[in-house]
Amino acid sequence: MFRDLLKRQIVEDILSFRFFLSFILIIVTVVIFAVIFIVHFRNAQLNYVSKVQENQQRLAEFSKSPQDGAAFTNQELWMKPRAEKFISFGSEDKIPQGLYFRMSPYELRLLNKKEDITGRGWYLPVSRRESVTTSAFFSPDLASIIQFLLSFFAIALAFNAITGDKEEGSLRLVLSNPTKRTQLLMSKYVSALLTMCLPLLMSIIAGLVLLEMSGMISLPHEFILEVITFFLISLLYVSTFILIGLLCSVLCQSSSKSLVLGLLFWIFLVFIFPKSMGLFLNLKRFEVPSPEQIERQADDLAAEIGDKYFKKEDLSLITDQNRRMEVILRGVQEEDEAKQRLRDSYLQKKIASVVALRKITIASPSSLFEYASSSLAGTGIFHFQHVLSQAKLYADEFILVVKQKAGAKQASSPFFFNFRAITDKSIDPSVLPNFEDKSVPFEERLKDALPYLGLLVLYNLFLFAFVLLKFQSYDVR
Repeated sequence: MFRDLLKRQIVEDILSFRFFLSFILIIVTVVIFAVIFIVHFRNAQLNYVSKVQENQQRLAEFSKSPQDGAAFTNQELWMKPRAEKFISFGSEDKIPQGLYFRMSPYELRLLNKKEDITGRGWYLPVSRRESVTTSAFFSPDLASIIQFLLSFFAIALAFNAITGDKEEGSLRLVLSNPTKRTQLLMSKYVSALLTMCLPLLMSIIAGLVLLEMSGMISLPHEFILEVITFFLISLLYVSTFILIGLLCSVLCQSSSKSLVLGLLFWIFLVFIFPKSMGLFLNLKRFEVPSPEQIERQADDLAAEIGDKYFKKEDLSLITDQNRRMEVILRGVQEEDEAKQRLRDSYLQKKIASVVALRKITIASPSSLFEYASSSLAGTGIFHFQHVLSQAKLYADEFILVVKQKAGAKQASSPFFFNFRAITDKSIDPSVLPNFEDKSVPFEERLKDALPYLGLLVLYNLFLFAFVLLKFQSYDVR
């Protein structure tokens, strides 16, 4: 009986005008978005290559004359454009695009033969408004299409699954036979899910074909695996709104009321709740102050700490020159560390705010799908946090290499404030490390997405149980 019900329902769903309209609209939308993405991806790649070349040029200048103060210039550690952004852009147009990194920590401040003071250096975010490119204004991706369009059509397909049969009189006829209500409801659910599979699958295939034809984006096996996983996540998300459509159908006695209720659910869960929480917490945009503003705050903090430190260690009372220099160096080190703590604290607070917002908006399946897709693709805040950790490791590695090649002078050598005690000879540029934004392994990204997927599964189970419970007492007359 279940097979017969399922076959009849699938034919009815596929031949409906709603399915035809959703299929055409989704395919056309994905094709347009894919073309836009390819153009933006080309611009982003060119911009990234330009920044990498500038960094290499600065490293070459540093290697020629390490003691030259003019060589201590900024590097810009940008997030690398990746094909995974086609799956989910992760709102990267609203977060920092990378980090400014200052090479000043490569000065070795000697205290004695066995001890020196070497800071990690400082880094601060490159804000979106300081890196305006054509890719910063629009973020086409598959996740957005599915999040908004496919969820809408899922409700549109299921909103009259029960009320429509009741109005036609077929529901009472079917249930007058030895047909369980569970079987009927399952046939409606499975049919809608299989029907929505078609536009979802064909749109993903169309997008991949265009990416491959562009010749710019390679599709390695890992990327294909990511797309397959994304397809399964999308099915789970679409399933949620199919169940919401079925719920509206069993809560109402007419199709018109069911449609209105379904649209209200869709608007609230996809738009109002996720967006209003961001506005409420003033986190609609992940903006940061300019580097100049952060540095002014850091300088004020360092001056305050310096005043307290040098008041505590009265230099006028220190007669020993070496001891005096040691106090000065430790004071400068404390100021530098305080400045970097301020920069780190600001970034961590912004990241913590985003995490707090996510904890609130996980009540929406739309938000769960967005976060799971972003984690799977390794984009958004997940990407920025990874770049930040890589920048810290890069700083430590660079300092270590320079120290090994520095030939630091003895502490008894003439010592002047801010004197860079490194070699006055050139360093082979090939030994200096270059920063590279390395991709996070697929297993780690999937692990980060699992909590959101788990909640999405629970969402589906709860909805299905609730719909089944309500349908058991549904009046078919």
